[in-house]
Amino acid sequence: MKRLLILAAVLMAPIGAWGQADELAAPVVEGVAVTSLGITVTDDGAVRVLAVDPNGPAARAGLESGDIIHAVGGYGLDDQPVAVAAHALEGGGTLRIEDKAGHERKVTVRF
Repeated sequence: MKRLLILAAVLMAPIGAWGQADELAAPVVEGVAVTSLGITVTDDGAVRVLAVDPNGPAARAGLESGDIIHAVGGYGLDDQPVAVAAHALEGGGTLRIEDKAGHERKVTVRF
């Protein structure tokens, strides 16, 4: 619960130019980031959705806990640090995801 409260208090960096992971201001707590799309992501070998805010844009687009996000707007997220992935996700857009059953699909997340 304490981790959840810490993560809920994290504010993401504004959308900006791409840079190296250490140049991005996207905060990461213990390898986990909260995005403005209403999802919490980690990079445990893949950009995995840990939690979805039921009232957020990601939930409206159909994302679920356990989904793996492979790309956003054509930008590949596989093998990217969670800070880079969280920054890329801040603008929303078309995501290429893989669900728990291993099926890939594209979803569009809008604010």
